[in-house]
Order: sequence, then structure tokens, then C-alpha cells
Amino acid sequence: MIVVGGEASILADLQDIWVFDLEERLWKQLNYLNIESFHAKRFHTASTVSGNRVVTFGGCHSEYVHLNEVNIFDLNNFVNNGDTNISCEKVIFS
Repeated sequence: MIVVGGEASILADLQDIWVFDLEERLWKQLNYLNIESFHAKRFHTASTVSGNRVVTFGGCHSEYVHLNEVNIFDLNNFVNNGDTNISCEKVIFS
């Protein structure tokens, strides 16, 4: 199970990404190398595509301004090697 961003109890938007290991029953926080690619947000979607990639879309920030952003997180290194450093790419539409 993967949780990306969200809202903290103090009404702050989150920018973190967590994985719940169903076999070990432990949460692991992942670190994305290019953190500037993903803005803190809530109310967005997160879907898996092509194996070990997660795509997020939309969301809004604390002032409820809607975002039209797409991000792709590559979890291959985590899934295959246990490396908690992953990449995040912001998709730019022209």
C-alpha cells in the first residue's frame, strides 16, 4: 500500500510518501531525490501503472486552490533492492 501526500492533523499539506509492507507489517518512508518536483497537496489521486510506477494527479493546497499536476514516482529501486531513494518526475504539458 502506498500513501502519497495528504493532510496533517494541523491542517498542513504533506509532501511525503510512505509504503506499507504487507509481509513485514511495517511502514517505510521513501525519499524522492528531486523533491522540488512534487508540491505538498491533498485530495489528489494516486494510481499504479506499468508495474512499479505510481502516478499522481490533481489535488489542492491549503488554500483550496486546485492543482493540475501530474507526477510519476518510479519505485523500481525500492521494489527490487529495498532502496528507499526513489525518483519523482513532474510531467509538463505543452
